[in-house]
Amino acid sequence: MSYDRMLKSETQLKNEIEALLAQAEATDVKEEAAFGIPGGTTTSPVSSPRRTSRLAKIKRAKRTSRKRPGAGS
Repeated sequence: MSYDRMLKSETQLKNEIEALLAQAEATDVKEEAAFGIPGGTTTSPVSSPRRTSRLAKIKRAKRTSRKRPGAGS
């Protein structure tokens, strides 16, 4: 994966994760209002481990490529 492509993928994954978390938060608020369940310590199935894992790999690859001479070309 090229450095430019990593940057694009990183931005896209961050946006997807933020959107999923926002959607989960909105659902929690609606369900709490409808069912009277106070905000608890529930975990959301939409916090995709695959996306967060891929984002972490991209960040590691970016750090590695920055350390190499001539990286990012």
